[in-house]
Amino acid sequence: MDKKKYRPPYTPERLKESMERYFSECETEGVFPDYPGMKLRLKINEDDIKAMCDADFERAGEYINIFDSARDRRRSWLERKMLSDKASATGCLNALRQPENGGYIEKSSANNEKVLKIKVHGLKNGMEAFK
Repeated sequence: MDKKKYRPPYTPERLKESMERYFSECETEGVFPDYPGMKLRLKINEDDIKAMCDADFERAGEYINIFDSARDRRRSWLERKMLSDKASATGCLNALRQPENGGYIEKSSANNEKVLKIKVHGLKNGMEAFK
C-alpha cells in the first residue's frame, strides 16, 4: 500500500464520533462492544487500521490514541463483568487474553524477569543504528 496515496475512511474526529456511537449502541443493547463488531460497524478492516496507525502516516498518533482508548473501554467492560458476574468470569478472562482486549498473560509471581523489546521498524538501517 502506498502510504502517500492512502486515504483513510475516517478523519480522527469522525472515527472518534463513530466509535462513540458504536459503544453507546452496545451499551443500550447490553452487549459487549467486541473488536470484530466494531470493525464491521465502522466498515473498516485490519489493513485500514494498520495504515492509519502507521508511524509514517500523517496524524497516526491521533488514530493510535483512538484505537487504544477503544481497547481500554473493552478491557474495562470485561474486567467489571468478570468481577461482578462469577458465571462470566472464565469467558471474560478468555476475551481479556486477546490482544485487542488487553492481551492478559498469566505469569507466575516467582518469575519476575523483565524483557525490553525495541521496535526498529522505520529506523534507518534498522539494528545497524545501534552499533
